[in-house]
Parts: sequence; structure tokens; C-alpha cells
Amino acid sequence: MSLHLLLGVIFFKEPDKVVKWAVDEGLWDSLSPLEQHIFRVPISDLSPDEKKRKQQTMQSNMLIWRIEGLLTLLWGMGLVEKLELPVERFTNQQVKAYEKEEELPFDMMVTYERINALNWICGLIGEWDD
Repeated sequence: MSLHLLLGVIFFKEPDKVVKWAVDEGLWDSLSPLEQHIFRVPISDLSPDEKKRKQQTMQSNMLIWRIEGLLTLLWGMGLVEKLELPVERFTNQQVKAYEKEEELPFDMMVTYERINALNWICGLIGEWDD
């Protein structure tokens, strides 16, 4: 749920409504410290222009790649029937292709975030924001 709400805080034109909904539903304490930091921006004392700048900065931040794990988490809960590409295992051959800037049949960041989500589902990492 927090990843879905994160999309709203970063991309919705009224992110303060997303934050209010999360608070009203009692989800605030379930957010990681990093997520809480992001959710505070729309309800902060910053000027509207500064809030918008921060939101735009988050749209190009590496953090949004975490959202790629959302589909994998939904799949892990049985709410998504199948995952589309990437289907190949992340191997040294793929790393070398990336380093040589060769074209890959999939997006490496999507692959990374899916692996991260699967590791979290399996208990191989303790905290989502590690």
C-alpha cells in the first residue's frame, strides 16, 4: 500500500490529499522513515512553489524505482497472475552488456527492483528501505 501511496505523493497533482488519506486510514506508522520523510513534504510549511519543486525532484529520483517492485509484491500476494519481461536471470553476461552500453532485452532497473521485492517477500532483507 505504501508503494501505491508513494506514487500519489510523487505524481498526483494534489499530494496532500494522498497524505491526508494515509493518516486518516492509520497507515502513517506503517511507513518506513524514508517514506515518512517524503510524505511530510506536501503537508510541510514550505511554499507551494517549493513543494512543487520537491515533488518534481522526487519524480526524477532513484527512489521511484522502488515502485517497480510493486507489481512483484502484488504477484507475490497472488493479486497479479503473471509478470511480464524481464524473464531472464541477471547474469555476468548481462552486466557486461550493460557496461558496454549494449542493448538489453529488458530494463535493468526494473529487474533490480523485482529482485529486491522478491528478496523482501522471502525474508532475505529485513527492511524495505535497506
